[in-house]
Amino acid sequence: MFAHSRNLNGQRHDLVQHLQAVASCARTFAINFNSGELAYYAGLWHDLGKFHPDFQSYLQRCEINTQKKERGPGHKGAGAVFAHAAHAGLAPLSLLIHGHHGGLRSKIDCQNWIQNQKEDNAVRDAIEAACQAIPNLTPTCAVKRPAIVEKDPTAMELLIRLLFSTLVDADYLDTERHFDSDKYAERGSPDVTFQELWTRFEQNQATLPYRPDSVVDQARKTIYESALVASKRPRGIFRLTVPTGSGKTRSGMAFALGHALQHGLKRVIVAVPYTSITEQTAKEYRDIFGTDRQGRSIVLEHHSQMAFGGTDQDEDLRRAQTWARLAAENWDAPIIVTTTVQLLQSLFSNSTNRMRKVHRIAGSVIILDEVQALPPRLLD
Repeated sequence: MFAHSRNLNGQRHDLVQHLQAVASCARTFAINFNSGELAYYAGLWHDLGKFHPDFQSYLQRCEINTQKKERGPGHKGAGAVFAHAAHAGLAPLSLLIHGHHGGLRSKIDCQNWIQNQKEDNAVRDAIEAACQAIPNLTPTCAVKRPAIVEKDPTAMELLIRLLFSTLVDADYLDTERHFDSDKYAERGSPDVTFQELWTRFEQNQATLPYRPDSVVDQARKTIYESALVASKRPRGIFRLTVPTGSGKTRSGMAFALGHALQHGLKRVIVAVPYTSITEQTAKEYRDIFGTDRQGRSIVLEHHSQMAFGGTDQDEDLRRAQTWARLAAENWDAPIIVTTTVQLLQSLFSNSTNRMRKVHRIAGSVIILDEVQALPPRLLD
C-alpha cells in the first residue's frame, strides 16, 4: 500500500511508513503543549482512506498517465470516522483529519459530514484494511489532554488549532521529503543554541557606548537591567512600558533570551504592528545575531512585503534566500520578526498554509511590540 505515487527516483511512498512518520513528527511538535499523543494519533489516522483499493488504483493511473489531471477518491473519511469512534476523548481529532487538505471546518460541518461517511462501504473497507496493516492503530489506554482544557472550555479551540498545525506541517514535510528531497534538505532551524545567542547578544551589548553623566543612558541601563531581572521570573504576561528611544528593542530581546534560557523555551517571536518598524527591528537583530555555521540567518523576517528570492547568482546567497522562504512556511527559526497581522491571521485562520506555523507559538517567548496599537477588544 502506498501513500503517494512514484517520485523522480521511481520510488513509491509506503503508506504505513508515511503514517508513522507523520505521527512521530506531529508528536514531536506537540510536546511543547503537552499533547504529543493526541498529535501522534491524528498523524497515524489522517490518511487511512488510502488503504482502500480504489485509491491504490488511482495512484497507479497517475503513474501511467502523468499528463492527465485526475481527482482521486476521497481519503479523509476513514480516518475521521475512526477518530470519532476509536477511543474516548479522541473524537475532536476527526476535525483535524477532515480539514488536513482543505482547511479546518466547523464542528457542526464536520459532524454532519462524518454521519454521511459512516454509511460509505469504502470507509468501512479502508478501516478494516488499516487495522490489519497497523497492529497498534488504537491506544491501549486513555490519552490525556492538557489539564487547562478541562478547566477552561475555550482552551479547547486553541488546542484544536495547535494540533491541526502539527498535523498539517508534519504531513507537508514528509510528503515533501518523498517528492523533493533536495528541497527538504534545505530546511532546518539554524544550528545555534540559546546560550550561544545570549553570548552574541552580550558581546554586542558591550560595544555600545555608555556615558555615566547621560540621563538617557542611565535610564536605558536601568530598563535593561530590570528586563534581565524580570526574565528570571515564572512564565506569564509581562509589560514593558517605556518611551521611544529608551532601548526597548534591546531590552525586550534581553528579556526574551533570558526567559527562554530560564524555562527551556524554543524560540522568540517578535510581532510589530507596522511593516516599517518590523523591517527596522529585524535588521537590528540580524546585525546582533548574524548567521549560523551554514550561513543561515538566525533571524527570520516574515511579513507581506518580504520578497524571498532564491535565483541569485551567488550560491551562498541563493541558499540563504531559499532557506528563508522555506522557514517562513512554518517558522522554523530561533528568532522570528513578523507583523502582528501575520501572527493573528495565522492564529485565527482555517487555512492549511497559514496554520502550518501555529504550533511554533507554543514553547516560545512572544513579544507584542507597540501593543497599544492593537484594537482594544483584543486586549480585554
